[in-house]
Amino acid sequence: MEDFRILENETKRCNSIEELFDIWQKAHMVDDDFADNCVFSDEEAKSNFCEDGKLGEKQPSLLFICKESNLENDKLYGKKDFWLKRVVEAKRSGQYYNPYEGSDERDKKDITRDRKAQTTYYNCLCSICKNLGVDITDSAFMNKRGGLNRTNTRVLSNYAEKYKEFIRAEIRLLNCNRVVVFSSNQMPSTVNEILKDFENEIIYLPFHPSRYSKKAVEQYFK
Repeated sequence: MEDFRILENETKRCNSIEELFDIWQKAHMVDDDFADNCVFSDEEAKSNFCEDGKLGEKQPSLLFICKESNLENDKLYGKKDFWLKRVVEAKRSGQYYNPYEGSDERDKKDITRDRKAQTTYYNCLCSICKNLGVDITDSAFMNKRGGLNRTNTRVLSNYAEKYKEFIRAEIRLLNCNRVVVFSSNQMPSTVNEILKDFENEIIYLPFHPSRYSKKAVEQYFK
């Protein structure tokens, strides 16, 4: 626990997202409460870390906060991958991102499901950005260990409470003017408390990006 607290204090002095993420991953690896705030039970998953942050190169003006990591039903075992950024890069070129490249052949159902998710997420964020008058710029996902396709709200709440100083540091470093909170009725209270520390315009949306529909977005941006 002492090593974790030392790393936690270091977040207050971080000057870049890269520096914060290095500290954050180290904190995962020394976390004594691993079993309570991670959906995976094996020790190797302690080193999991899913990167997030800027979707483009410019200073972002809009921050998306979602209730799970940007990884579905997979374990990274120490590797870093910003799935959504790869998706945005590919979709802007009229293509799909292939997260399975270089790995064993995956079932066609996995590939089809992933491509459907890519299109849904991308269209959702683009639609919201269009309504707010900005380009698709930035995204943040809270639980960075990797997760399942259904959120365990108890684990999520435990993670948010344990890593609240890390979350606070990331929001500070991204320094966005506006924040969109997805699945607002399921977001841990810890996150809402953290957001009160910042002078951001906050937009709460009840749906998750994977449940996007044009009608759902239009309902909240009339």
